[in-house]
Amino acid sequence: MQEAPTHLPPREAFAAAVNSGFDVRSGDEAPVKFTLLECNIQVDTDVQECYSLVFRGPSDQPPVQGIYLLENDELGKLQLFLVPIKRDDQGLYFEAVMNHLLSH
Repeated sequence: MQEAPTHLPPREAFAAAVNSGFDVRSGDEAPVKFTLLECNIQVDTDVQECYSLVFRGPSDQPPVQGIYLLENDELGKLQLFLVPIKRDDQGLYFEAVMNHLLSH
């Protein structure tokens, strides 16, 4: 798998990328197109920031959780742990949950 940066973009960058496309790879397989559908705030306090990202991939994508390499024109390359959460006639949906303790 190709290397990706160790620091993720901030939540605001993901929110701005909703409805944009990502090339997604698992291992050495060819990239597959995913769309970022949602950036949902779960917890937002002075101490902690927690949010989830929901992506939609092709319906024939295997429902396998794991670390995926994602590439986006605005956000660059990043690695996320994606978990399949549902499948419908529009595709297979994956979720990534971010939990950051904020330093003061």
